[in-house]
Amino acid sequence: MTTPSRVLTAPRELIIEAVAAVEPALDVSVITAAVDRVAETRAKLRRLAAALAVDPDLLTTGRPEGPRLIELLIRELQPLAV
Repeated sequence: MTTPSRVLTAPRELIIEAVAAVEPALDVSVITAAVDRVAETRAKLRRLAAALAVDPDLLTTGRPEGPRLIELLIRELQPLAV
């Protein structure tokens, strides 16, 4: 039996960890609130987590390959980053 991917079992945590890795100065509660505002459904959380699991650099490169949720998350986080 294979272990379920974190994209399916813990998408929110995966996203928070990816953001914290590129913005360590942001408090986890701030990141969590931003994620919750952008990805308010389980499907959105999974889409966002899947994209970041494949390519976490989407948070910093500005490449348009990821889902629109990446852009929305970045826009939500930009004013909060120091």
